[in-house]
Amino acid sequence: MWIMKPDREYNKQKRIGFLKNVIKTFIISFILTSLAAKYGLGPTRSGITPTISWLEFLDYFPLIIIVSLILSIFIPLSDLYRISNLICNKCFTVKSNDGEKHCECGGKFIDLRKMQWVDKKSEGRKSKK
Repeated sequence: MWIMKPDREYNKQKRIGFLKNVIKTFIISFILTSLAAKYGLGPTRSGITPTISWLEFLDYFPLIIIVSLILSIFIPLSDLYRISNLICNKCFTVKSNDGEKHCECGGKFIDLRKMQWVDKKSEGRKSKK
């Protein structure tokens, strides 16, 4: 059955997920930015793709780090506030976010990430202790 996650647990998962996304995005953007700086973005009018030497690449290295850091913060921030799936707090119907906040049963739709599934058996054991 579905129950609300404690706020502390939800916030902890949100922080950890954000940090994982920042690290992944930094690595990917660093690789792509480095390749673009070293090998160019595409062929020129003459059909030759310009490449730079490794010494010239080192001159661009601080800029590559800055661009990668900026991308690694702003891209996960845009995903942080996106709500993709909602669940009704009464009938537990799951749906994608279409802007509708009230269910046909009279309940309210909330973010699915704020809920957790708990087996009835495990809940019974917790209440006995």
